[in-house]
Amino acid sequence: MRSASPRSTTSKSPEKRYYPTPALEKGLDILELFASTPEGMTVSEVARRLDRTMS
Repeated sequence: MRSASPRSTTSKSPEKRYYPTPALEKGLDILELFASTPEGMTVSEVARRLDRTMS
């Protein structure tokens, strides 16, 4: 029975890449704010608390 040998060192290892996702980050900030404020708030309150525009 053959034992498994380690992979060749010539094969490329997967690189970690960072992809900025500003829309996702904004959405997560809003969801976190909603989770911490169960009584709700207006769009202008959300914008003010997150220091963002209403758009």
